Amino acid sequence: MGGGKIATRIATILLFALLAFLAIPLTTNASVPTFSTPEGDGWYIDHILGDYKITGNVTVSGILDADVMIEVLNNATLTISTDFAIHNLTSFFVRSGGTLQINSGATLTITCGAGYGFNNQGGVVINSGTIIHNSGNFRNAYGGTILTIPPGVTPPWTDPSGTGTESAGNLVTVTGGTGGGYYAVTSAVNIAATIPSGQQFVNWTASGVTLASPNDATTSFIMPVDAVTITANFAALPTAPSITSAAKKSVSNCKDRTFQVKASGTQPITFSISGQPAGVSIDAASELITIAKTVSPVPHTFQFTIIAENSVGSDTQDFTLTVRECVTHIKGDVTVRGGGSLIIGK
Repeated sequence: MGGGKIATRIATILLFALLAFLAIPLTTNASVPTFSTPEGDGWYIDHILGDYKITGNVTVSGILDADVMIEVLNNATLTISTDFAIHNLTSFFVRSGGTLQINSGATLTITCGAGYGFNNQGGVVINSGTIIHNSGNFRNAYGGTILTIPPGVTPPWTDPSGTGTESAGNLVTVTGGTGGGYYAVTSAVNIAATIPSGQQFVNWTASGVTLASPNDATTSFIMPVDAVTITANFAALPTAPSITSAAKKSVSNCKDRTFQVKASGTQPITFSISGQPAGVSIDAASELITIAKTVSPVPHTFQFTIIAENSVGSDTQDFTLTVRECVTHIKGDVTVRGGGSLIIGK
């Protein structure tokens, strides 16, 4: 085999060996954490450096014992639901727009070398559990926010930039609107109703807080120590009336008659009539049209207008009323005696 071919084969083997090495995280032979989703679904490992990148909403537990870095990136949330221990970590960063949430009953243990440690760099840390800080830096900087949710304990933060905030806080749950989340105690919280199509905002129902304007779709309050639950209440939009009863009626003038008028729409609805003949009237309370037996001339067909009104609008209906002469119906045999007579009709 020629020397050139041997050199080429050796170079190929070395290249594959290098690629295989780069594909192995530096966490090999070390304790690795357990994530709630497979790699690539909300998190991944930088296979050059071995660093953990959190890009979505994932939950972690276990132990990370490696000289690597964890980064919670913008719009990502890393949740510690049970226990998570970090040993020999280079740094743990919560970047601007990222969130680290430590649930109640969970423990985050941090043991880092000198000059390294935990850094909240503009993100949000929500601590409802326990944080054990054994060694390394513990910084809250660049506008970062630390919220300790009772009964959480605020750890010994160091903040060289002086721009982070640390306070007690709690959860705001908003149903039917926006503005829910974790807030520091005494901070201003703004909420807004999300009004469904075809409905209107009525008011807010709040538990644990007094709203500035409970009857306004957009309002605010000052965050108390305890958690807050708020619900937006809605009702169907008011609608104009629409007359649904029949547009014609035929009666005889044997006696007074009535006709029920009906309409859909937001109550109360007021009815009236216009252009009717004498002897035809409507009762606003019962919504009944009365047709007196004295209506004349008979037989005749009358035209008039029914009107329905409410706070939103109105509707009209052209009504046709036919009044017939009274006809007496005789059942059985009729006998006329002694030269008498029987007259039917006029």
